[in-house]
Amino acid sequence: MGPASPPAFNFKERCEGLQDHTGLQDHTGNSGPSTILGGTNLCVKGRHTSSLSSSFVSAYDNTPSSVMMMNGSNTMMAGTHQQHSPAREAGNGGATSVSGAHTRARTSSALNLVFLGILCFAVAILMRTFPALTYAQRSLVQVYFQPFVPLALMLALWAAAVAAWDGADVPWRACFDLSTRRAHMSATDAWTLAVGLAAAVAASAAAFSHATLVKTAHAHALKAGTPERFAPPLLSPTAIVVALYLGVLAFVVWPQNVFNAAARKHFATTVARVFVAPMWCPRVNFSDFLFADVLTSLAKSLADVERAVCHLVVTDSSDPLSKGMPVCGNASWSVPFALALPSLIRFAQCLRAHRDAAHARGVTTMYMSLDLWNALKYLTALPVICLSYLNHHVDAEEWVSTWRPLWLLAAVVNTTYSVYWDVTRDWELGAIHRVIDSRRQLLRHDLLYSREFYYYLIASNTAMRFAWSYKLSSHLRSRVAANLVAACVEAVRRFQWIFVRVEVEIRKIANGERKLVHERVELAEAVNAAV
Repeated sequence: MGPASPPAFNFKERCEGLQDHTGLQDHTGNSGPSTILGGTNLCVKGRHTSSLSSSFVSAYDNTPSSVMMMNGSNTMMAGTHQQHSPAREAGNGGATSVSGAHTRARTSSALNLVFLGILCFAVAILMRTFPALTYAQRSLVQVYFQPFVPLALMLALWAAAVAAWDGADVPWRACFDLSTRRAHMSATDAWTLAVGLAAAVAASAAAFSHATLVKTAHAHALKAGTPERFAPPLLSPTAIVVALYLGVLAFVVWPQNVFNAAARKHFATTVARVFVAPMWCPRVNFSDFLFADVLTSLAKSLADVERAVCHLVVTDSSDPLSKGMPVCGNASWSVPFALALPSLIRFAQCLRAHRDAAHARGVTTMYMSLDLWNALKYLTALPVICLSYLNHHVDAEEWVSTWRPLWLLAAVVNTTYSVYWDVTRDWELGAIHRVIDSRRQLLRHDLLYSREFYYYLIASNTAMRFAWSYKLSSHLRSRVAANLVAACVEAVRRFQWIFVRVEVEIRKIANGERKLVHERVELAEAVNAAV
């Protein structure tokens, strides 16, 4: 039996210097772990951080005192010799902060209750109207509204992750760039957003089903010469779907300062960066990598959104599917493209990271870095997608005899490569190809969670990775329920993956393996001057 693993607090002690980076006032009024912003000595669990950490946060705070710090001044900040009655200002500020936090908490609770009520009511209506629809109409409900289910689940799981990190004093915000660290939502706000999205989708699906039934009844009444029996619906099914999609888009890009404007702006900026960063941005940061990885887990939802928009453009929302199948069906080239797009984005990011690393090291010759091996991992998803697409363009006998075995082989290669990379690279838990002669050889010496959690994670991640190949296969899209389950399973797998991936990033920062990147030149100069 190998020696017992070190207790979790050893990891936290090594990272406690990062807490001052993450103790920024969030949108619920809760600050990070025992951090005093603007203080002359930033205290973390009773200890004083270095002047480097102090200047790091004070420069981020962008207060006049931080400007003086950045100019090399020895000005002391909030907690010692302030010119404006520090005790009175601290007391008033604290009371205002607590009052604001209570107000926001009550508002969030009220919103959650309203959204949950709408969700339950909409689900009840949907359960009554959905069985009365025809097969084609039920298919349309699934096409238009199913893409949002994994997204809402992912938001809820992210809220759970943030709550777990904040509850355990894990400095997860240190993984992200200084200029965007305040933009991250609290767990409460993320949960409210998840429930609100679920309520909006369920209400829209119920309204769509009801409007479709009314429209069908009105059409039959017109055909029978009795139009007075059924009036047309107040809103057409098409208008309901368009309102949902445009509403979600408008919520993200809405410029007004309502409901986490900073978080919405950061999300929109990250989406834009994910598509352009590998080519035109100065660098690819951790937010870009993480979001693109999450996007690979939502590849099925992305393809479903493409299909839904195609049906809205090509066909009427209450017409049978057959009219739009040649363009919007599984045989369309746009389906594999949408499935492959997230993997192609990550592939480009890996190539950009390799180029930046080679430039920083002064390497001019070709060499196989970890970034290139990571890029190869994302390329292995493309044969799974392309071979599945061939199912719609070859006869059944040729598919069974030639292409299906190749598709299965590609799926096994992709899954095996991905599992290996998850364990040994993304999580840095050890080399699984070596002979295990102790209970700890697979794991690291410094762990944030219990050993049992990591062993469960490895086993469950391996099992759920196989569902990923299932959802990348367009020839299996006709199995609607199975595809929805596979997409939700992938959301859960990604949620588990993020826990350890963030832990590894924090450990790299604590060990000095990854420098905190400052986008503003003056901030970098201030930090260098403080050392």
